[in-house]
Amino acid sequence: LMDEYWYHGKGIAEAWEEGSPAPEHCTAFALASHDESDAPAIVAQTMDLESFRDGYQTVLRVAPEGDLPEQLVFSHAGMVGLCGVNAAGVAISCNNLSQLNHGTTGLPVAFVVRAILQRSTFDDALSALLEMTHASGQNYTICGGDGRIAMVEGSENGASLYFRSD
Repeated sequence: LMDEYWYHGKGIAEAWEEGSPAPEHCTAFALASHDESDAPAIVAQTMDLESFRDGYQTVLRVAPEGDLPEQLVFSHAGMVGLCGVNAAGVAISCNNLSQLNHGTTGLPVAFVVRAILQRSTFDDALSALLEMTHASGQNYTICGGDGRIAMVEGSENGASLYFRSD
């Protein structure tokens, strides 16, 4: 629960080594499909983490189960997930928004990521993201296999749709 540790553990400033980039410098990028070619949307991000995490990155391959699609989840040793994509074409990335309110209730960021990757459609993923109670301030960028993208800002106060392509 990296983001929640920054808020409730040492604090964001203290969690970073001297000279390391500040956590608010992560960047997300999304590109919607704008034609009828069935081209997928693209979502990507920089993952500017503390240097002590370097070398411990991993990709989890989560097998499909029942109606849940197979998932590829980028993670770090000891974490359940940072971002990812599933076989249905739903993908999610996230960036910390430390200026938004955070709390001790709500779903931690890593579990939001994993919950969204269980969705099979863009509409289902977006609806779930907007309805969740969030523990930490975060910008989520999602895309679907149908070529659409959306950006949602979530915090202790709720979630708001910031951008949606249609």
